[in-house]
This record gives sequence, C-alpha cells and structure tokens, in this order.
Amino acid sequence: MSGNPVKSAAVCSYGAAAILFTLYVVLPRSLISGASRVFEVAAYLLLLPVVAALPATSWARAAGYAWATVSVISSVAPLHSSEAGAELLRLGGFVMGASWIASASLASRGALAAVGLPLTLLLAATALAAPRLPPPVFLLVLLLLVAWLALAGRALHTRR
Repeated sequence: MSGNPVKSAAVCSYGAAAILFTLYVVLPRSLISGASRVFEVAAYLLLLPVVAALPATSWARAAGYAWATVSVISSVAPLHSSEAGAELLRLGGFVMGASWIASASLASRGALAAVGLPLTLLLAATALAAPRLPPPVFLLVLLLLVAWLALAGRALHTRR
C-alpha cells in the first residue's frame, strides 16, 4: 500500500467490504467454517485504519476500535468454545459499531451519510432485538455495511 495513510485506509475499507460480502453473501452458509474465521478476523482488522482515517468524534473512534476488537474476539471464540457466547458478544459490539458509523456518517455528506444513518439504526436494532428479527433483516444489515464500507473507501480514496 502507498505511504499515504488515507489512501491505505481506502484500500482497507474496500478489502473489508469485499471479504464480508464474499463470506456472507457469495458463499453458502454451509461453507462458513473455522478457516473462514481467519478471513472474518482479517476483515475486522482492516477496519482499524478506516476508523482512524474517517472523520468522527474521538468517542466514536473509540467505539469503532471497540467494535473491531469485539468482532475479532467473537470471530476467534467459536474456534475454541461455544458459538452462542460469541454471537452474544458480537451483538454487543454492534452497538459500538453503530456509534462509530453514525458519527462518521454525520461528519460526511452524500451517499456515505445516506447509507450510514439507516445502517446505524438497523445495526443497533439488530443488537437489541436479534432473536425477534426475520433473517432478511440480517442480510439487509450486511449489505448496507458492505455498501457503507465501499462508500467509505471511495470517500477516503478521493480525499486529498
């Protein structure tokens, strides 16, 4: 990657979007295994430079880092123990992710804000009501997240 941290963050954002889209939209659920957890971890680690580069308040950046951290932990946890505990941890992390996405979206204009604000609401609702939501809601959240990450990559890529 280039020596420009903003351009590197753009590439990381595109990479995270591509990995998450491939894991959860392209591949059948039956192929999600321990090996795919490595790619999931990579996607959330790629978010770290994106959190640093997107304009957001300091508390929201902390929430973005917390979300990435919780997501990495909950991706690694099923390799060692129960899947249920990891999912509960992941849902808690959604609240932190929603906080960061909201702040970064409010600091932006255009498509990033237009996609980020509904994503924020859905991500938080998913965290609070996951057992009562139909499966298409989870797919919508994932697709909005992928779109938002791609838009964030574009915003960072075009930023001077």
